[in-house]
Amino acid sequence: ASDGEFQINFTSNAAMGVLKGYASLGCASYGQLDNTMEFSPIDVVAKITVALSQTPEECRIFHVITDQYIPMIQIFHEMETMGHPVAFVEPDDFAKAFAKAQRNPQKASRLTSLMAYAYGAGERERVSLNMSREYTLQVLYRLGLDWPITSWDYLRRFMHMLNGLGYFDEAE
Repeated sequence: ASDGEFQINFTSNAAMGVLKGYASLGCASYGQLDNTMEFSPIDVVAKITVALSQTPEECRIFHVITDQYIPMIQIFHEMETMGHPVAFVEPDDFAKAFAKAQRNPQKASRLTSLMAYAYGAGERERVSLNMSREYTLQVLYRLGLDWPITSWDYLRRFMHMLNGLGYFDEAE
């Protein structure tokens, strides 16, 4: 949060892979625009983890993830300002673009994170397990801590850092 730096292994981060996938496709379904992403800056994670480690041992099962969310539409708008526009299309048009890109070996390699969450014909439905941060948040409040608001400035610095490293570029 203090310097805008991101994890060193961002190229293997699934959430960042989703952003790369959308950049490669150049589109997202209208249904995906109200999805959200969370960013947990490592300096804040470290501070919170150290504080939580001081709690009684029988209380040490926590979800150290921010409770601040950014809508995907805002992330797509920021990607557009950096020259990586993501058009908003109907679900059927997105499915066609996604299927076409999967058949292109150069594009398919950039879609692995999107593919991991896609349902294909004949596949069993995946079930997401609900996770609650409420207990962790309540403990943090009692320790005098909370998650800082994820600012637009932070998002912009973060996205521009990825862009500056060529993360969204087609050639790798």
